[in-house]
Order: sequence, then structure tokens, then C-alpha cells
Amino acid sequence: MIDLWGKPKSEDVKQAKRILRQIECLSLAHRPWSVLSQGERQRILIGRALMAGPELLVLDEPCAGLDPAAREHFLQFLERLNGVPKAPSFVLVTHHVEEITPLYTHMLTLRKGRVVASGPLAKIMSSVAQQIGGEGGGHDGAAGWSGKVDTVAAESSFISHVAKISRGVD
Repeated sequence: MIDLWGKPKSEDVKQAKRILRQIECLSLAHRPWSVLSQGERQRILIGRALMAGPELLVLDEPCAGLDPAAREHFLQFLERLNGVPKAPSFVLVTHHVEEITPLYTHMLTLRKGRVVASGPLAKIMSSVAQQIGGEGGGHDGAAGWSGKVDTVAAESSFISHVAKISRGVD
């Protein structure tokens, strides 16, 4: 872990550069935080968390403050990050069903703080689509909804959802 008060060790600097490449931010290494876009900041914060080598990352509303194009780019970034060897599992908490990508395989749906559905993503998304009048998000059906995920989280204006990605956990 990089020491905030002293000079970083050379192995920490190497790891930080490796992670900056991994999160597609090496070109931002010397830019001040104040000039980064919200999407760049989100990726840098994920990189900061990756320095500790976590097995799990909880992403709580990671697309908040992003415009639609930046949100799509960030969600694609998460898909690519998931494909990296030794990538951590993800738990996504969101109010927007359309942010639940094929990265996730399971979902927990909340309504007024109570679990109303949980299980495989395709099954729950189908149920959610029926409950909110057919608005199932930006992805069609269950095609391609597989990955190294165990649960996911999201919420629409009527229903809250929770989803998690885990590797090898049932």
C-alpha cells in the first residue's frame, strides 16, 4: 500500500502504474484530481481500491453523476476489468436497472427495504420487467447474461434491486 506521508516504495510505484494501465488511466497519472472528469475519478477510485488487492469491490451507485455516454463507457470498463486475471468480484448497488450488464449473474430485488425477489439474473429481470410494466432496462432478455457473478443490486423508480458478482460462490 502506498504510504501517504513518506516516499513510496519502488514496488508500490510499479504496482500503481500496473493498476493505472489496468484501469485505463495511465495517461492520467500526473493530472490533479480537480481536473479529472467524474468518470475518470470513478476509475481512479477503483484503482485506489485495487492497490489493496481486494477479493470484493462494492460499487455503490458508481454511475451517479455520469452523463449517458460516460455511464455506458464506465459500464463497458467494468466488463473489461472483470476479464482481467485475478479481478475482484463486484457487488453493484444501483437505482437503474439498465446499469445491470451481462457481467452479473444473480440479483436481489428490494421494495421498501424488503426482499421481493432474488436468484438468477435472467429470472429476476423478467420478473422485474413484469412488475414495472415491461421496462426491463437496456438489455434484451437473458441472452449473454453470464459471468463471474453471484448477486447484483439496482433500483428503478418503483423497485430496488441488489446484485453481486462473485467468483465460484453459489
